[in-house]
Amino acid sequence: MTVKPNGKERRPLLAICTPGSSFSVKWRVAWDMLLLHACGKYRLNLVYGCGNNVYQTRSRCVVTALENPDHDVPDYVLWIDSDNPPSVEGFDLLMATLEACPEVAGVSGWYRYGDKGGIAAGMDDGDAGGQISEKEIIECYFKGELFGPIAYTGFGFFLTRGKVLARLGSHGFDPLYLPDKAGNVRYLMDDCSYCRRMRDLGFEIYIHPAVFVEHEKFLNIPAPASLSSLSPMAETPAGNFTQQKGAPAYGNRSDARHQQEEL
Repeated sequence: MTVKPNGKERRPLLAICTPGSSFSVKWRVAWDMLLLHACGKYRLNLVYGCGNNVYQTRSRCVVTALENPDHDVPDYVLWIDSDNPPSVEGFDLLMATLEACPEVAGVSGWYRYGDKGGIAAGMDDGDAGGQISEKEIIECYFKGELFGPIAYTGFGFFLTRGKVLARLGSHGFDPLYLPDKAGNVRYLMDDCSYCRRMRDLGFEIYIHPAVFVEHEKFLNIPAPASLSSLSPMAETPAGNFTQQKGAPAYGNRSDARHQQEEL
């Protein structure tokens, strides 16, 4: 897609934010492949937020992305955590979703959270992952559906529109303190707080079921049989994705690549 401001064509600007302080060899190889792939289609603004304090590093990424004098406000923002090797095929699927579905403000790949069969996403404002099961996501894949809208997602591989970044600014990750059903005040983590602010502004978030992201933090967890049977997902029958829970269709899954590694 080519953006045409004032009638002049230009490639969209993609900001890639990578907070973290250490990256595996596998992550670096995947990163290089992604940059080689993306640089032909997009202008790139590479943003690094080095450090171990996630609030500082994520906020530093936002400030850098918005205040870089050599770049405009990005058209798209891709968040990649230091323990989630990125995927070229996954990136293409996420981008195709935003390009085809103007009502979607953010779309995420999915990855494991803990060893209970859950993923790093949720349907309410709790800050604990695992509220959505792998089984639910896999079912959406075979039905050809986006999963959502959801309350929050981890930022391991999360693509949003640039207007989200512009609206939330550098304080989007500031922790929120919200009362629970019992009246107790609870503290939300950075990603949950950011997604809550997105929703408060009317932005909707979805999960793309064909974009599985490896989570290096949990490499010691054996792959469940339900996931192993889907390797590779490209071998499943092709078909157009439909809607689920009000989610928009996002394209043809015959192009999906979903490789499950032996752990």
